[in-house]
Amino acid sequence: MSLLNKISPVLLSFLSDKAYSVVQYVYKQRRFPDLKNPRTFNEKIQWLKLNCRDPRLTSLVDKYEVRRYVESKVGAKHLIPLLGVYENPSEIEFHKLPARFVLKATHGSGWNILCRDQAQLDVPAARITMTKWQATNFYRVGREWAYLAVPPRILCEEMITDAHDNPPPDYKFFCFHGKPCFIQVDLDRFSGHRRNMYDSEWQLLPLEFEYPSEPNQVPPPANLSEMLQIAARLSEDFPFVRVDLYSVLGKVYFGELTFYPEKGVGRFRPAAYDRVVGDCLDLSKVLR
Repeated sequence: MSLLNKISPVLLSFLSDKAYSVVQYVYKQRRFPDLKNPRTFNEKIQWLKLNCRDPRLTSLVDKYEVRRYVESKVGAKHLIPLLGVYENPSEIEFHKLPARFVLKATHGSGWNILCRDQAQLDVPAARITMTKWQATNFYRVGREWAYLAVPPRILCEEMITDAHDNPPPDYKFFCFHGKPCFIQVDLDRFSGHRRNMYDSEWQLLPLEFEYPSEPNQVPPPANLSEMLQIAARLSEDFPFVRVDLYSVLGKVYFGELTFYPEKGVGRFRPAAYDRVVGDCLDLSKVLR
């Protein structure tokens, strides 16, 4: 349990966004962030959390509303097929859903239920979990401003899998000023999570970011060039955004847009890469 989870939620609620972010940063990084003259990637993400109030972000972190943006930028063919969107978990008619599907909270990150076989799904437990999601404002979890006004809903999408019927690798493109510079690849996210970092030419970088790296080389997706183009298109209007994509049986699917990876406190090993990645983000181009 993290330090922030041990502190009374009532006490935390009295902290300003800046104070909360500093406490969170010090706990993870073991040093104070320089928020007046940020240099590292994490410091700059903290600066954006506290200072960038682009109204578009509210709809772009919304798992449902962002679909319109993606369709307008790169086309509906890159959207995972939608099965339903619900204001309340009680509205979900499970008997009308296919055998497998994915349920997501539209107003948060990491709140997912992967149903591979509806016959094995504990529906009452799933409704309880989703009801807890509905009662939580994700902004309170990490003071990520973009989530503050996102309406709580439940999204249901088709489950996509790779050729071996497993969840596909998650390709996360770190895009700075519309240019994809780094690619994060997450493997076995639900059992033995590992993570590799590559440059845009698919050269493995000698670093770890929060999770241990995969010892075996991961081949690039066959449609890497198309994925880079999609990431560039979806990120072109922002100083930084991580564009998450999937490559499934030759098709590219959109995952989500992430403006504050690891809440701006992710650990780089070696730590020097925090500055290397941060150098790609020019805050002088951001309206202050």
